[in-house]
Amino acid sequence: MAEENILTKKTVCLDVPTRWNSVYDMLERACEFKTVFERYELCDADFRTEFTQDKIQSPNAMDWSMVQQLAEKEREAQRAAIVQQLKIISEVEDNDNDSELENYMLEKPLPLKDDFDILH
Repeated sequence: MAEENILTKKTVCLDVPTRWNSVYDMLERACEFKTVFERYELCDADFRTEFTQDKIQSPNAMDWSMVQQLAEKEREAQRAAIVQQLKIISEVEDNDNDSELENYMLEKPLPLKDDFDILH
């Protein structure tokens, strides 16, 4: 990773079925390490062998393009979900702000009676 000038402590992560945004996280992180994957393919025989044994290929340019497109769609979906959650929170907060005291303070006061005397 140092050879590719990737100065991060992040690692590639896997999809977690119980976390709604884990696909996005996985794709974003994979895109960050694209050059590392390419370097592995060129320099690491074990990496190439692993793919050959499983009869699959390492990611090519078209695969990376698809990953980036999926990551962008996931990013948009994540942003939309966050906006939706913020709207719901805002609506709930707007409804909850009316405390009993606030409602009392907003009531129109009763007219004062001229003959009111607290001692009688």
